[in-house]
Amino acid sequence: MRGYAAFPRLSVEDAARPYYAVGLAPVAVMPGRQRLGIGGALIRKGYRLLAAKGFSIIFVLGDPAYYARFGYDRAAAMPFESDHVGPRFTALRLNESAPRGGKVRYPAAFAQLG
Repeated sequence: MRGYAAFPRLSVEDAARPYYAVGLAPVAVMPGRQRLGIGGALIRKGYRLLAAKGFSIIFVLGDPAYYARFGYDRAAAMPFESDHVGPRFTALRLNESAPRGGKVRYPAAFAQLG
């Protein structure tokens, strides 16, 4: 495969306790290999690995129409606070143990995204 998918660690703080979460960013595929399903395969493989490690929720900042095909939903992200809340902030719950709300904290590098 000629692609890359990163899942940086995030945290979710709620009234009960902090949770570890992840984001999805970036996903990239070499131009000559795009539209072959490589990006989707990387994303789905990431889900399996993250679920096996105990992660329960993933957030993404990106085109909602694109990421909806991978299960991301605006409604799933709405109960969460974040510096990035808006129409491009969506979430995917990997299991029922995922937090239902709280403050999502991204690594400092994401502060540049505005």
